Amino acid sequence: MDSRSQWWAPYNHALPPGYRQFLEAEAAATTIRIFNYTVMPGLLQTEAYATDVTRQFSPILSNEDIGKRIALRMERQWRLFERRPLPDVRVLIDESVLLRTIGSIQAHGEQLEHLLHLIQERRTTLQVLPFNAGRIWPLLNCLPFVLFETPQGSLLSMESATSNDQLNTDNTFETSHFRGAFDDLSAQALSTKASRDLIASLRSKLQSQNQQP
Repeated sequence: MDSRSQWWAPYNHALPPGYRQFLEAEAAATTIRIFNYTVMPGLLQTEAYATDVTRQFSPILSNEDIGKRIALRMERQWRLFERRPLPDVRVLIDESVLLRTIGSIQAHGEQLEHLLHLIQERRTTLQVLPFNAGRIWPLLNCLPFVLFETPQGSLLSMESATSNDQLNTDNTFETSHFRGAFDDLSAQALSTKASRDLIASLRSKLQSQNQQP
């Protein structure tokens, strides 16, 4: 990749090990499939939500380091969603992610509002895997992951709180397994409209709670 396109160079000192390769894959991707059942994926996080998540998952980081990581994440979002043509971003999250409050109630409500904005602007296709989904074997056999489709092939990133992100090239067992898991879970998930309606309903409930004396 041309070094001029490596916009993250000013953040190199703050990048976790292996994260530069992740950013390179994301920058080259034409299709991005994201699955998470723990927290909101980084590409969809608000600044407040991202800050709370980072503090909880990396408590040893200084405030300065946390600030640098959040700045990187916000610029990463901006650059990806301003790309033309826009990559096909498909996100699948478990229903528990929408219900899990990380940080304040206000920050959680702002996060739900942000999701609705991204959906309305057609920057992402979002589906929610409901609690009553039937076949959950893919959920039991994989970590949260991101699958990139690039002109050079497919790349897989598995997310873990205890290990660094790892990229695997296409034609590996892992890549094939996770692509199949995503398709299987997506088929059981709520439609994009039903997912949007669920998020809007949860946001309205939070607004009502905040208005109560």
